[in-house]
Formats: sequence, structure tokens, C-alpha cells
Amino acid sequence: MKTRLIFTLICMFALCFSVKGQNSISIADERYADASKSNYVSHREKDVVISRIDIPGKEAKFYLINMYRMDSGKLSAYPFCTSASEDYNKATYKWTNDTTIFFTLINSFNSRSESFRMSGNGKRSDLERK
Repeated sequence: MKTRLIFTLICMFALCFSVKGQNSISIADERYADASKSNYVSHREKDVVISRIDIPGKEAKFYLINMYRMDSGKLSAYPFCTSASEDYNKATYKWTNDTTIFFTLINSFNSRSESFRMSGNGKRSDLERK
């Protein structure tokens, strides 16, 4: 009994340690949003916002990723658009350094996911599938 308790505590500690610094967010579905409606949201350094968007004439599933970080004393948004194979509704992300995030798009209904590394510095942003 004591061995099981110790094993359970070790597993729980390992699980908590493995997700340290990882954030979970919902993906906003902007495909049917009214384009004339403005959304004024204040962001802070290290915010990440992911939206499902529609590109007229294209059948693929598109996602817009915005990461926010301080650049030369000013908060800057670094956007990138990518296509994906699934309808994702959640994401997890973790900042790996001041300019780079690692994030995973997740379909919580079928447990499928895709992972990416994104960086933003100066006037450019880059995205790489993992």
C-alpha cells in the first residue's frame, strides 16, 4: 500500500513538472464573424491568440496565430497564418524563450493534434511544423 502511494505521488509530481509553463486556450472561430464588428482587446506581453478563419475561395482549414511580445520597448504582435488538417478547438502553448513559442492545436473531440514552433523578431515571424 505504501509503495503504491509513493508511486502515485511520484507520477503526479512528474505530470505537474512536465506541463509547467504550458498554457491552454480556446481557439476562437472567426469564420462567420461580422467583419464590420471591431474587437478591441488589450493584450499583454506573452499573450497568444489563435483563431480559425475563412479565406474566400479556399477549402482548407486556416488558423491565424498572434503572439505578443515586447520589441524595442513596445508591445508587438507577430501574426502567422497556417492551414491544418483538422477542425481544432483548443490549443496549448509554451514560450521556449523571449521570441519563440511551441504550440499544439488540439481537436478535443477526437484527440488529434498538430504541433508547431513559431518565432517572432524584428518585423518578421516564422512558423515550422513539428
